[in-house]
Amino acid sequence: GLRKRLAERKIGLDMTGAAKTFVATEAYDPVYGARPLKRFLQSRMETPLAKELISGRLSDGQSVIVDMADGALTFAVSGGATDSQPQSEVESA
Repeated sequence: GLRKRLAERKIGLDMTGAAKTFVATEAYDPVYGARPLKRFLQSRMETPLAKELISGRLSDGQSVIVDMADGALTFAVSGGATDSQPQSEVESA
């Protein structure tokens, strides 16, 4: 999964309790159960993290903390030159 691919680049990934609750609440569908989870994680975590990698705000050897604020997942990068950069926010839709 995502954590394994990031580990190959020595990028750590942690999620706060609020982020885990947000993902579980938003990705669960009473009809389909947890099946929509993969699509949710792709659109709300994998794609934004890929954009962070491409832009250079996230690089090998750093860590990402996923949190939730104002109805959106946020990504705080730590380790290296980007420590002082603000969090990236991904709006929920």
